[in-house]
Amino acid sequence: MKNFLNLLRRSLGPSVAAVLLCVFISACAKGRVEEYPSLANQGILPLSTTNAFVGSNLFIANEAERSPYLYNFLKAKGGPLAIEIIEPKFGAARILMFYPHEREVYAADIQEREYSRQWIIRGPYGIDRKDYRKLGSLDSSMSGAPLFFIRGKLERFKYEEQPEQPVQVLQPVVPTPVPAKPTPKKKVVKKTEVKKAESPGEFKPLNSDQQAIQMSMGYAERASNGDVVHTVKSDTETLESIAKWYTGSTTNAEQLAKANALGAKDPLAIGTRISIPVTLVRNFKIMGSSK
Repeated sequence: MKNFLNLLRRSLGPSVAAVLLCVFISACAKGRVEEYPSLANQGILPLSTTNAFVGSNLFIANEAERSPYLYNFLKAKGGPLAIEIIEPKFGAARILMFYPHEREVYAADIQEREYSRQWIIRGPYGIDRKDYRKLGSLDSSMSGAPLFFIRGKLERFKYEEQPEQPVQVLQPVVPTPVPAKPTPKKKVVKKTEVKKAESPGEFKPLNSDQQAIQMSMGYAERASNGDVVHTVKSDTETLESIAKWYTGSTTNAEQLAKANALGAKDPLAIGTRISIPVTLVRNFKIMGSSK
């Protein structure tokens, strides 16, 4: 690259070479992954079927909001099991969307236009053997369709084939005999058991759809034991701010640090999941939502 710049300066002059270099850099800047760049070139990334705020789910949701082509593709095909974001040093970014059930992968190439940003989808293509082995372990551990937070609401893209209509076979009508009138039995009055009222702090584990409904109403994600699970969405969040929101006091940051094997002053990366013991929780709403 250095030799190339020196050649430009000698042949075209310093001013012309500088102008060409600026044009070259601006052209290469188009078609990049602007949101969640840390996900690029990280290999195959699974999509969560229970948490719409995982980094890979947020990336697809963000790009679907910006690109009608991608949104309509997901609506027609359904959400992929996993994705891979490829961003070369020079050239536009590409998304690979994996559907291991159908043994298919689709490629989406970004196209920057003057007033829009579109993902052009091509495929299907066959999945490479090495990638298919990686996807096999993910497929066995996931159930249901991926969950996305798009335009302010939770959404699942499900592709459902129309079932075939059963063939109606006419059966001969056979008269049914009239049964003999049975002797009436004495009615046994059952005592109705009075169920014990649940205590306010009692928690029953939720399935994925119940969890999604609760989160769409502004409530935080819950673990099977009732603990609140918070997903970091901003690099300004700290254990003290999380403790203040969910437990009502920053002094509980030390306990959160111990529960999550972190230092009380450690910076939190976006996408980090913080567990808050239910015994400390005073506010079950998602951090940042209106109470």
